[in-house]
Amino acid sequence: MGLVPVMLTGQPAHAESEVFADVSVRGVAAKRDVVESDEFDSTGYGADARLFYENDDERIRYWVDTSVGIFDYTDEGRSTRETFRGELGGAYQISETIELSLEIAHSENLVFVESLQADQKRGRLQGQWERDDDRVRVHAEYRHRSYDQEVEATGSGMRYSAEYNRRFGSYHWLRFRVFQDAIDSEDNRRDYNRISGAVDYSHPVTNLLRARANVDVRSWKFPGRTAQGDPDGDKRKDSYIAPEIGLDYGRQSGGIFGNLRLSYQLRTSNDERFTGDTPRVAAEVGYRF
Repeated sequence: MGLVPVMLTGQPAHAESEVFADVSVRGVAAKRDVVESDEFDSTGYGADARLFYENDDERIRYWVDTSVGIFDYTDEGRSTRETFRGELGGAYQISETIELSLEIAHSENLVFVESLQADQKRGRLQGQWERDDDRVRVHAEYRHRSYDQEVEATGSGMRYSAEYNRRFGSYHWLRFRVFQDAIDSEDNRRDYNRISGAVDYSHPVTNLLRARANVDVRSWKFPGRTAQGDPDGDKRKDSYIAPEIGLDYGRQSGGIFGNLRLSYQLRTSNDERFTGDTPRVAAEVGYRF
């Protein structure tokens, strides 16, 4: 559950504020997933609650975004996950087309590419240019993670991203994204670096229903892990391409909302344990007050 983007449409004459709460339930069916050195069944179901407040005062806006969640895996070997996220953010409208924003956030009990469970603190600086139906965003983000393991360990690193969005109409847009990130840890099993790109498309079907399509491509390396079965004894390298289709229902203004995602992950690795394809189905239904 990420921050819902709020589009600035000119300079308001006075301060405007928005507050809402979400409650939702979700389910995932994915018979194969790979994190750290484990292959596991990530099928399960959960519930989430979110509270969001934003104040927009001419050139300055700021927000508070918090959420809690619980997810129960059907795999008896995995314990129920309880999560928390809190975020503070502010933005300054430099001109009619340029905005600069800063976010700080803390999250607990999340799954990351290098660990099944970790807490994270992050700070993010973002610049945005927007004119008519075109929008460009670039950001730099620092992450610090504390891993839940017997021997205490942390990891930290930067994430850089760029995004271009072309708007054709209400809920009708095409988006291109690229990012590069890395984590460096005293536990070298947690070290990784990754490059990713994605194309997203949204097309309205009715006033409340939108069709979605996405292709996500990722490649990452683990410099602290030797690939099992690699004839040259190289370090582990993974990559995947994941096409996805889906549906979104509802509006940001309130009421019932939901989404459905069907994807197929085609994964390759020089570690013989982690090459293989898998489908994934995810659904969420909720209500915004």
